[in-house]
Amino acid sequence: MLVVFRHALHMFSVYSPDTATYKWITEHLSFFLNGWVGVDLFFTISGFLISRPFIYNDQQSIKSYFIRRGLRIIPAYYFVMILCLVGFFPAYTSAIPEGEYFKTILYHMLFLQDYLPSNINIVFWSLGSEEKFYILAPILVSGIIFLSRKNNKTYYLIILLLLVMSLISRITSYYFAGMPSDYAAFFISTRSPFHCCLDPFLFGVGIAFFEKYNHQKKLDLKKSAEIVFIISLVLLMALMAQGYMLENINFYSASLQPFLISLAMAGLVWSGVMGGIPKKLSVSPIRYLSRISYSLYLIHLPLWPLTFLITLKIFGIQCDYSSILFFTSLYLMLSLGLSSLLYYFVEAPFLKLREKF
Repeated sequence: MLVVFRHALHMFSVYSPDTATYKWITEHLSFFLNGWVGVDLFFTISGFLISRPFIYNDQQSIKSYFIRRGLRIIPAYYFVMILCLVGFFPAYTSAIPEGEYFKTILYHMLFLQDYLPSNINIVFWSLGSEEKFYILAPILVSGIIFLSRKNNKTYYLIILLLLVMSLISRITSYYFAGMPSDYAAFFISTRSPFHCCLDPFLFGVGIAFFEKYNHQKKLDLKKSAEIVFIISLVLLMALMAQGYMLENINFYSASLQPFLISLAMAGLVWSGVMGGIPKKLSVSPIRYLSRISYSLYLIHLPLWPLTFLITLKIFGIQCDYSSILFFTSLYLMLSLGLSSLLYYFVEAPFLKLREKF
């Protein structure tokens, strides 16, 4: 939902003929513009869930592992990609350069859009990083276990060293790109590439190792987890409330800020694993959103132009709380409706098939 609100508002900078509109949004609704941090939560959860079976020495074969991963991610992803390419979404067109149509499709099929332009549907960039982590995870976890076979505490030292290496690689990319100050250049060089967003994945791996350690020691950390949940939530809210984080790109944006975001997400995931998340967050509507979240992530952005044109027809150019509220409500209804269809008719059947492996 953080990502959906982010794109709902950010796209005004692309489509709105009135530049004052986006300026009004950055001044009044910057908290929601910072919703791009939701991807880091996605990565942290993936780091935890993907590494967990290997840490617990699950007897699944590598072949079974990759089949299950493919059935989880690829069908819905390819389906939405096709919808974007055939013009299914009214007023939405992919930004594929002339003469590069088949090249663009090919590298999207191979999940290389984190290093190459993600110009069929911008949200696809994160799936490039996801797939690379899926390939790396068995090797990474096996390597950490092997190096830590004599001392379990070595797990965390290795992960800490990898986090430092991730920070260095991100800073290096930032400098090699000429220290970009605009978001577009920063995104391509320092946000999108897999090696620049390793922090949340590594935190997720560390949480999985801690969970196994906790099972062995049988510690009761529920109270501590409740405190960590509150602290992490406060840290995340503070980061998102500091103004539009990507308005002024600088060294902090490339170094400490991504680490702090990953740290806040890691705290939320750790507290969830340890039983510290309030039960009120497990009500049916939120569980349903969780279930369709992948489909929602894939399909929401191409619905923006249609929603914008309808809003423009009713409210004109004016930008105030009424027009923003109408736009956001309609955008959410369209996104939730279509993502529900995508989940039940495309994603869910392949999830059932996945259980055979």
